[in-house]
Amino acid sequence: MNSLCKFLWQTSLQTRHSLQLFVTSHNKFSSFTPQETRSTQNTNISKKSVESDYSSSPLDAAKSYVECIAALTEWSPTDLNIKTNKNSSDSNSADEERKQSLLDVRRTTHNTLWEVLKKPPAPQKMKLFSVRQITQSIIQSFAHTFVDVFPRLDISRKARMMGILMVDFPTHSSIVSKLYPSLKLSSSMNLNSQDWDDDYARDFQGSLFYYPGVEKYYGWFFYWNFFSLLLNHPKGLEVLCDVRYLLNIIYTPEQVKQLESYFLVDRPFQVATDSISWLVRYNHRVLAPCFGQSFLRVHELNANYAPFLVAYSRALKRLHAVESQDEGNRRIQYKYRRIYALTQIGLPSIPLSFCEVVFLPQPATSLHQIEELIKNDESNLSTSYPTVIEHIRSFMLPRMNFSRLLLNRVMRERIPQVTKQTDRIYSLSRLGDFVDWLWRYFILRIGTREFPVSMPKDVYIRVETVLSILYGDLNRQPLRMKSEFSQWDYSQLEQEKELLLSLCALYICYVKRLKGLPYDALATFHLGNGAELSDICWMGDNSPTAMAKNLCMMALFSYHCCE
Repeated sequence: MNSLCKFLWQTSLQTRHSLQLFVTSHNKFSSFTPQETRSTQNTNISKKSVESDYSSSPLDAAKSYVECIAALTEWSPTDLNIKTNKNSSDSNSADEERKQSLLDVRRTTHNTLWEVLKKPPAPQKMKLFSVRQITQSIIQSFAHTFVDVFPRLDISRKARMMGILMVDFPTHSSIVSKLYPSLKLSSSMNLNSQDWDDDYARDFQGSLFYYPGVEKYYGWFFYWNFFSLLLNHPKGLEVLCDVRYLLNIIYTPEQVKQLESYFLVDRPFQVATDSISWLVRYNHRVLAPCFGQSFLRVHELNANYAPFLVAYSRALKRLHAVESQDEGNRRIQYKYRRIYALTQIGLPSIPLSFCEVVFLPQPATSLHQIEELIKNDESNLSTSYPTVIEHIRSFMLPRMNFSRLLLNRVMRERIPQVTKQTDRIYSLSRLGDFVDWLWRYFILRIGTREFPVSMPKDVYIRVETVLSILYGDLNRQPLRMKSEFSQWDYSQLEQEKELLLSLCALYICYVKRLKGLPYDALATFHLGNGAELSDICWMGDNSPTAMAKNLCMMALFSYHCCE
């Protein structure tokens, strides 16, 4: 009886404490107003728009902070740290005054947000409605303002905005220790604590955590909620994909070099690189569930999909498969060609992958043969053989192979609607790394010990002769490949046909990477997707690009759909 009374008394105290906390928080944050979507297209954010009463409400501080850092992107990272002389012109002094005003607003609003968002509530406090709702409301105001401001900036200003964000809400230990020396750094957390379940322990093991006294600051907390709450906005998914595209662009040494001036710490280049890598990882974790198979749709392109046809033509030109950007419009004019695109239902204007299928009376072994059969043949589509000749991924996301998803759905859903010959579907593919492997193995002698077949000495001499067709004198420095090839070059290559076909078969079937996958990316794609190698097509593509990459050879893979 005594234990029961004690339990009821503790429960009543906890309930009263929760109610008091909710009433206090509601009174404190009663001035919160939902973020309104902006309709203006002006990229110059005025000084008045960032001079709000952000000191009384973290929601207003979040809104003003995002608008402020967007305005600060007008200056380069080095210009933000330089002050002009007092004797400068009036225009320069006015510009300097505006910059200093924006920096003051940034510092004040950031301090307001930092006090609230520098640490997540403890897991048991997250169960309280008031604490969880207040924290997420602030970050949601931040995210929705970001969605309104971010698309109006150009690519360089977007990169600067992400650089400022990574400095003000750091993910790297050196930034935190430099800006906040009172924080005590720890490289691990107590994953055995009862406050955290197994999922939290698995997700955040190995991350950096910071301890200001007894309070904890977790680098993942702000960005995890920020990326997640972006999806609550109608245009949030598009902006999140734009952020992903931007992170892939700035995750290069040239772009990181331009942003390292924001990071006023030791080793700024390494700190900036690590910070971008961290954001890429958690952006992917939030974005990947949005691209499940139930959210993807397949479209057959026609004249109504003009933007998609332009994007497809650009992708072909990028791969040097065509010479002009009008190729997409030309290809849909033939009834024996079908071009399919994969999209996400929330991003109908962004193609994720393309796939082109031709329907022929017999399997083709070269691109020239395909063109001749399409122009001259008048057979029935229902009895034709489907052959996939292009599959291009236009949107990159780690561990998400959109080309494979599109190809499988086209073979399963779309091709049976056109023809009855669905027992075997062919794919005529280019081999992209064959010449690179010949150079590494026969000239540089890399990987000779791991190769299961010993080569005679005369093979090395004959391969050097073949490579000299592409490069000319192999002893010349710098070594450059020819841009054009004459008919004599093709005749010289024809003399080594049997040798090159044998080496190409060994290359596809036996040459492996470190993880045991085929060395060639296209072979990895098709063989990993359940196809088998049917044939190696000599002179499948006789363009100069194919001559330089795969010596004009193509591989014919086949899928047994009945199995």
